[in-house]
Amino acid sequence: CRTAYWMTGDTYLAKQAALAFARSINDEGLTASRWPSRVPQIIPLWSLHWILTLSEYDFYSGDHATTTTCLPAVDRVLDWFLDKCAEDGLIHNIPYWMFADWSPDWPMGIPPGAGKKPSALVHFILIAALKAAASLQRSHAHHREADDYTCTAEHLSRFARNAFFSPPHTIFRDTPEQDAPASRLANAWAILADVTDPGEASALAGTIARGTGMTQEALFGTFFIFDAMMKAGRPDLAEQTLQDY
Repeated sequence: CRTAYWMTGDTYLAKQAALAFARSINDEGLTASRWPSRVPQIIPLWSLHWILTLSEYDFYSGDHATTTTCLPAVDRVLDWFLDKCAEDGLIHNIPYWMFADWSPDWPMGIPPGAGKKPSALVHFILIAALKAAASLQRSHAHHREADDYTCTAEHLSRFARNAFFSPPHTIFRDTPEQDAPASRLANAWAILADVTDPGEASALAGTIARGTGMTQEALFGTFFIFDAMMKAGRPDLAEQTLQDY
């Protein structure tokens, strides 16, 4: 979508996708992973990616009339995830196919812990989606709803940082265990979701670029590595990710 926004200013395909996935939402509060489709399929993280895409569409197009119609679906998706929050402040027991990326080290594309126990990647994408929802609500002058989402994101960020950050290695582990593996993709999303402390993102970007001992992402995940490098102020490292293309 960004290529179309930047190169042509054409937002029609993105608008069609935003509305189609909003219409696909099921009774539980999740969008379909593909729509229209005769064969139903649910990938929970795709519902969060839809919110992030919708926020970008709202920013680049200024088409608030379209995004207004999608706000109830956004609320339902986020409510579905937040209902899975346990007493420890973390998200547990998410059903359906918890696909995230075709990393060669992730069976069926599922990162460690995702679906059963807390997963760093799931939390970081959810935090980013909460902040995107806050931006959407604020752009529609829904300031109370925006503040609520911002507070929820900040609350979840604190719990996630405490659970997944490994101080000796200054990286985020995929699950709360200190001997858990660490992935480039989860750490990239820590940057994108602003879970990193001020001044920490640039150093973490360097760690991701080196990738020593870290789980590698597939081509899909490379997009988010690029975004994280740019957000961390490291365009030199972002350029390296383009070699796969």
